[in-house]
Amino acid sequence: YPVEFFIEGTRSRTGKLVKPKYGMLDMIVRAHASGRLDPVKIVPISVGYEKIIEEQSYRNERLGADKEGESLTQLLKTPKLLTSEYGRLYVQFAEPIDVGDYLESHGVDPMEASDESLDDMTVRLAHRINYDINSVSIITPTALVAMVLLNNPVRGTDRHRFLRSVGFLIHFLRQEQPSARLSNPLEDALQATASELEDTEQTPEAAMGEAVAQALDEAVQLFEDNNQVEVVETRGELFYSVPDQDRLELAYYRNNIVHHFISEALLATALRHVHEPDVTVEIVRDETYFLSRLFKYEWIYEESTEFENVFSRTLDCFERSGWLELEASGDGTTDEGQRVENGRASDSGDATSVHAPDTRVRIRGRFPVELQFFRRMILSFLESYAIMATQLSSLEDGTSRSRQDLIEEALEQGKNDYLRGRILYYESLSKPTFKNALRRFEDWGLLDRNSREDGPTTYSLNDLEETREELDDLQRHLDALVYGERIVKAPEINAD
Repeated sequence: YPVEFFIEGTRSRTGKLVKPKYGMLDMIVRAHASGRLDPVKIVPISVGYEKIIEEQSYRNERLGADKEGESLTQLLKTPKLLTSEYGRLYVQFAEPIDVGDYLESHGVDPMEASDESLDDMTVRLAHRINYDINSVSIITPTALVAMVLLNNPVRGTDRHRFLRSVGFLIHFLRQEQPSARLSNPLEDALQATASELEDTEQTPEAAMGEAVAQALDEAVQLFEDNNQVEVVETRGELFYSVPDQDRLELAYYRNNIVHHFISEALLATALRHVHEPDVTVEIVRDETYFLSRLFKYEWIYEESTEFENVFSRTLDCFERSGWLELEASGDGTTDEGQRVENGRASDSGDATSVHAPDTRVRIRGRFPVELQFFRRMILSFLESYAIMATQLSSLEDGTSRSRQDLIEEALEQGKNDYLRGRILYYESLSKPTFKNALRRFEDWGLLDRNSREDGPTTYSLNDLEETREELDDLQRHLDALVYGERIVKAPEINAD
């Protein structure tokens, strides 16, 4: 008997998978463990869209508006629905997960398992399902277009840079994540030009960008028809730009695929923060680990792989790509000359190498534009967390504020910061991201949450003496990650 349910519990307003809900899955796991349910398989399914109908309502909700009820009648009343093109819809299936085999692989006997162990397995399995959904989600032309246009740090993107940037993303995925699934228009275009790609004198990035140009043009047209992307031709050149008010809508599509690049984005951000001519792996690792913990509620991380393995694998990727070089101390291996595979030491020569803490990391030349590109993929999220940390630092000891008030004040502060040029990205003004930041800061013991039946949830600073100091340290850390050496406050004329 097939049972379909949506493990997120609600539709994502940001384009990223929402953290899983456990109710339905818990019932299935416990029914299986009780022996009342025959062997059961979970099939993770990804449903993706080139364009969604609810863009405007999602944008409003991210800017603080209340969620509106959805109905077919509401949609059909929208004239644009009947006249607009929304592109393709993609349904993708991951490999089925046998619940019995899954429990056994983690050393859990269903017939003798305690309630606590079944709870733990349900949480672990839920995140595994979400990770598998992410892994088979289709990379669409609209997602690539949105990522490149939002990633641009200047006003407009010329066509040459636009195609080359998309080509860079596709080539990187082909090299580092060959299992990543490209949409049919992208895959067909690459297959049709396979022989030309092998014989061309262009770089792979430039050649792949040119190969998929038609599919990208169609995606740009979808955005242009809705006035979300502006296309200007001057002196024979095409330029693309995104109006400020439409950046949140394009961010939805970028977020559909950003998870494919998270390990690279975290490492690139850490490298930029600790950027020195000569720095140790230990320093880079610690900064990357901080970022991965900071964004616990933003992305689903790989279940079977420890942080150390992912970090080392990504560092090796950057070295192969020529963006940095590693100079090992001694023989550059672990004590036993082993390597790490799936979070465990292994004698296999095919796994990711473990780098000694004092291995030197040297960026080759100026900080590479490719690493800057990866960093900007998550910079809007960092800006959101920095805004919320600043908002919390203004709380007076002993006072409490409702979550809604804190988020609305952060949105207003973010708008002011954007107009001042203190933050770069309008899409940093996101209610769901501010919620995740509050939740993370609460986890770290900086906030106390007070829930009441007769009123809204409120937050206050933890009354421990060191809390204020820890919050100040966090704010300085986030400011340094976001702004670095960038001027965040223009000097005033005739200022005292």
